[in-house]
Amino acid sequence: EVGSNLLHSDFNMQVPLGKKTAFSIAGRRSLTDFFDTPTFNNYFERAFQNSQISTSQSSDSIVQSTNDFYFYDLNASLRYKPSPKNEVRVSAIHIFNQLSYTESKLSNGVLQEKVSELGQNSTAGGVFFDRLWSEKVKTSFSGSISTYNLNAFNQDITNEQTFNQKNNVIDIAFAGKANIALTPRHDLIAGYTYNESGVGVSLVIDNPTFRNEILEVLTSHIVFIESNVSLPNEKTDLKTGIRFNYYPKLDDKFIAEPRLSVRHQLDDRFALELTGEIKNQTKTQIIDLQTDFLGVEKRRWALSNNRDIPVLRSGQISLGINYDKARLFTQVEGYYKKVNNIITSSQGFQNQFEGIRRAGNYETYGMETLIQYTGESFSIWTSYVLARNQYGFSGLTPPNFPNNLDITHNLFLGGSYQTGSLELSTGIYWRTGRPITRPHTEQPTASGRINFSDPNSERLQNYLRIDLSSIYHFSLSKQTKAQIGFSIWNLTNHTNIINEFYQVDAENEAIKLVREALKFTPNFMVRVSF
Repeated sequence: EVGSNLLHSDFNMQVPLGKKTAFSIAGRRSLTDFFDTPTFNNYFERAFQNSQISTSQSSDSIVQSTNDFYFYDLNASLRYKPSPKNEVRVSAIHIFNQLSYTESKLSNGVLQEKVSELGQNSTAGGVFFDRLWSEKVKTSFSGSISTYNLNAFNQDITNEQTFNQKNNVIDIAFAGKANIALTPRHDLIAGYTYNESGVGVSLVIDNPTFRNEILEVLTSHIVFIESNVSLPNEKTDLKTGIRFNYYPKLDDKFIAEPRLSVRHQLDDRFALELTGEIKNQTKTQIIDLQTDFLGVEKRRWALSNNRDIPVLRSGQISLGINYDKARLFTQVEGYYKKVNNIITSSQGFQNQFEGIRRAGNYETYGMETLIQYTGESFSIWTSYVLARNQYGFSGLTPPNFPNNLDITHNLFLGGSYQTGSLELSTGIYWRTGRPITRPHTEQPTASGRINFSDPNSERLQNYLRIDLSSIYHFSLSKQTKAQIGFSIWNLTNHTNIINEFYQVDAENEAIKLVREALKFTPNFMVRVSF
């Protein structure tokens, strides 16, 4: 199968290599370095607004600036089944993004030209072996490795400064588990995982000379056991389990993660679901400065340590009821979640807390509703989310304020219709604005800094977007099928502000900067399979 749209071309292929072996490969490559399209220009403007890429183009000292961006990804897998009881799988994926831009500046009548680059790539691969020992016992073993590399080389032509930033992550894991059917109604799953993660951070500046390099490694041993039981009443399924995590290098060496899931079928239409779990995470993303990595990819990965980056600890519980009868499906669920040991620098603050590192928590609770009706040739659905999300930082003033992602109301309406070979769909998405922090109206700046009001005390305007899409199916021959499609993102070209922040200009006055969501953006696709 091959296809293309106004952003990229792609292919995927499945090849049988005999009765016991199959190979598949898929890839995608952007078209942006060959030619630009209005679709790509909209995405580019959306992605790089308020970054160094956009600000350099408006600088008075820059006489010319150009940029070049492209991406590709490739994944492949090999499946080998030598016997009905054994199976081996090998898989790999590689993702690559590259951005470069050139700045030209007149200095004493001489045109100077410098090139800056931002590269980001991820590579992962794994080997998996499954063995069916009997009808009651199955084992699985795996080994995997993944890498992530982010490299920004910035030549600041205005300040005559060059600096290079890097963030590298490598993750290696070996795992094994066994699935044992104790009875027809009771399964037991147990296993062990060894994981080793390494994260490197590097910053090198030439003027003035500065170098900072950090490399941290964290290992973990994980043992887990899970029990899946279907009760004799044939209406209740019970899943219980616990994971024991051991981190030799951390103060929190032993962390237990219990989990529970219960589903009870009340009758042929209604079912109740109760879930609860505790989790932990030893990797987090940090934003030290909004200008890091050219202001495009400001986040960098970091490992938990015994100093300033604690282990993330979360707990959540949810209770829901489902209605499923004929063509109508309805789900209502209430939830509560609390995450401890978050740090301010992982939240992307652009107010008085930017550059401050404190540990705290956030808690969120709310309700989610989904209603879907499926007819003979159409389907309609609606979802609504009511949520509250609050920070708690004892080391900040005030200690409690709305989360950056505190979106109180989310509403989505969607529908699809099919007639013959034509498929049509539409969606309407509306939500309340996210919290922001604005300067004080009477004294917006003080001592060359923004004088902010209470954090996240105001909100952006509501968000509204209407999308349309269509696909037409047809045959080129008995063995060759094709599709053509057309879509429009933000049909009404509604201006949606998704972020608002402030900086101090040369006159020590507060200037407002905004980030807008994608505007009216059409796209076209064609796909052929054979």
